[in-house]
Amino acid sequence: MGEPALTNIPLSKIALDKQLRVARAALYPKEVVWVVAGLIAVVSLFHLLDLFYIFLTRPAKRGAISLRRIPLAVADVTRSFAFRWTISFGLSYTLNLAEVALTVAYISLLFVFALVNTTSTTGIKFEPHYFGNRAGAIAASQVPIIVALGTRNNIISWITGISYTKLSYVHRMMARVLCVMVWLHALGKIKSGTPLTLPLVRVGLISLSSLVLLCIVSIRPVRERAYQFFFIVHCVLALMFLIAAYFHLKDIQMAYYGILPAMILWGLDRFMHFARIVIFNFGYFKPTPLTSGDFDASVDVLSPQFIRITLHRPNHFRWVAGQCAYLSFPGVSSLPFEAHPFTISTTYNPDPSPSGNKLIFYARVRDGFTRKLRDRAAEGEKFRVFLDGPYDSPPALIGYSTSILIAGGSGIAFTLPLLIDLIGQARRGETTCRRVVFVWSIRESENMQWIRDSLSQCLHGLAPGLSVDVQLYITGKHIEELYPVDSIGEKIKFSGSYSDVLSVPGVSVGTGRPDLEALLGKEIQEASGPVSVNVCGGRSLAQAATKAVRYPRPMDILRGGNTVSFFADGSF
Repeated sequence: MGEPALTNIPLSKIALDKQLRVARAALYPKEVVWVVAGLIAVVSLFHLLDLFYIFLTRPAKRGAISLRRIPLAVADVTRSFAFRWTISFGLSYTLNLAEVALTVAYISLLFVFALVNTTSTTGIKFEPHYFGNRAGAIAASQVPIIVALGTRNNIISWITGISYTKLSYVHRMMARVLCVMVWLHALGKIKSGTPLTLPLVRVGLISLSSLVLLCIVSIRPVRERAYQFFFIVHCVLALMFLIAAYFHLKDIQMAYYGILPAMILWGLDRFMHFARIVIFNFGYFKPTPLTSGDFDASVDVLSPQFIRITLHRPNHFRWVAGQCAYLSFPGVSSLPFEAHPFTISTTYNPDPSPSGNKLIFYARVRDGFTRKLRDRAAEGEKFRVFLDGPYDSPPALIGYSTSILIAGGSGIAFTLPLLIDLIGQARRGETTCRRVVFVWSIRESENMQWIRDSLSQCLHGLAPGLSVDVQLYITGKHIEELYPVDSIGEKIKFSGSYSDVLSVPGVSVGTGRPDLEALLGKEIQEASGPVSVNVCGGRSLAQAATKAVRYPRPMDILRGGNTVSFFADGSF
């Protein structure tokens, strides 16, 4: 049956259709925003409750089943299935079940609100005038949230406790769903006969084209293999999308609660970025920068694959263990505003030296910027560097009886400051932690000298009641020939520069990859209270650690067993 001719439809029905379309196009986007805001609020509430529980909990002994521990058992089962079971998509993507569920739920949310109640008063289902405008309005309402998730100064990360790297996935996922919604909006307008020659439509097509290209260049292979290309193109296309979308929507209300808030958020983020640059690098901006050289960075080539960056900053630059900072090297970078994130591997010192707090960064050498920096560092020069930070939300290791820190390669930059901070808290009597297990997997034994001084200093004079077990694993192919041992994990005898570390009680060196399943199982079983497992390294290391703690233990927890928190930094 064909659609009824417009001339045969009573004017009253045409007017009613328009009223319904306008009302629903104004109401439904707000409903979507409220649902997303509600989800953020729920996650923030659970994060707050989790912090309260960890901080207030007391060690429990295993015994009979206690119904009072049912909430803990339910939380353990939920965490295990939601965050520790993963699904692989090809060779590039691995998502946990929570990310999969969130993606499906978000797609369903937007499409349900875009397509529900789209039958006209004359009985035409999915009438283009209904879903066309509404899909565009819903898409515009999501832009501020997407921009907020992608900014460095991320309030959503702060209130939810979710790290910036994890929220980056949500940022990309929502942007791709947004792209589909904009296509749905365009389809509705085309089917309803909107002329493509209208200026309003032309700027809309520019906005859509920018968004499509943005989604294409943001896929993981492009980001990993050509990050600088991705970064530059991302900035240009995102700005084009926002400007074109503004002119597309400027004559209707959507520009004021869709695009303008996004521009304001982006502008505030940029303002805070430049303010941090000036405040934390003020020595470079003085009228007579006589001491600006004190702000310069020295770069040491530790091996062909790794470099160490050392610099000093004033005492007002403060950070917590595990946070990162963005470094910009104008003399090395291709662009003057090019900045790269590196984890700060030192801890904040409230009483620094006259030259300020020392910041050390370990970086793996890859093609591009880090390779150029390594080659220039071999010449022995110092570098002017602009620091911006700190950023990210590392795990709060409070209230745990046992903390397990696992790193591979340059992941030591994340776990080493956590170790130093925990030991410092124990000395000051500020922590309930009674045991720390520190595992570092490295390719060559020479890599141990990176942290030799830091380990020797922090392991000297441990606080009473604190046990620290440092396990170093050397995974080089021919290490067994160089340092023969009877079995994996047996202590190796070293001489020279390594004897300083190995002479400290609690430090052992083994060959091969660590058996994380056995190690974590033993520590969880023997812990006297909640356990925190934190991993930073390659994807395979994170997957091995995830697999070791993925199985729920509801019955053990009901009998007084320990709960386990798991954190993987930028692994998947």
